[in-house]
Amino acid sequence: MMFPKFAWMRNQNDDVRDIISIFLESRANTRWVLCHRKIIFSDAQLWTAWQASIRKFERGSALARSLDAEFLRYLAGTHHISEAFKRAGCSSKDQRGWLIYLPEATFTTQDHAAQIKEIHLDDMQPQAIELLQQMGCALDVQDFEGTVEGLNQLGIDDIGKQTNFEQLAISQIHYADLQN
Repeated sequence: MMFPKFAWMRNQNDDVRDIISIFLESRANTRWVLCHRKIIFSDAQLWTAWQASIRKFERGSALARSLDAEFLRYLAGTHHISEAFKRAGCSSKDQRGWLIYLPEATFTTQDHAAQIKEIHLDDMQPQAIELLQQMGCALDVQDFEGTVEGLNQLGIDDIGKQTNFEQLAISQIHYADLQN
């Protein structure tokens, strides 16, 4: 299942705006997240970080105060919120990135399994386009990039020759809860 994500790029003539401030003021809620363009490797990676972050919020054990920050913390594989924003978040100077929507979930009473509330990407896209326009950005044709630079951005440095970028990125998510 595709994760609700939208690649974006800045409009060519609009590179002086502070997109982070505009994004934070314009988004409807903390379910909208801006991510660095090189740190997303697959939908499985996004679903893994989503699952971990919503479980922490459901159990009341999240380290971050908001769902978007907890999600970025898991993507970055760290206990430190500020480090998560450096590794996985966007900066005001970024020209491209990902706009992500974190779906809502319900939890079963027996085993607390998360069930995704139904979402339709076609319904999400107009909201994403409107938010991006307010930021001075537009949809991009960007796809996942499996690069060593992206892994390094996440704090993964020792990479062998035969690298499975998706596996390393998902492993980094699980590492977030193994730190002291």
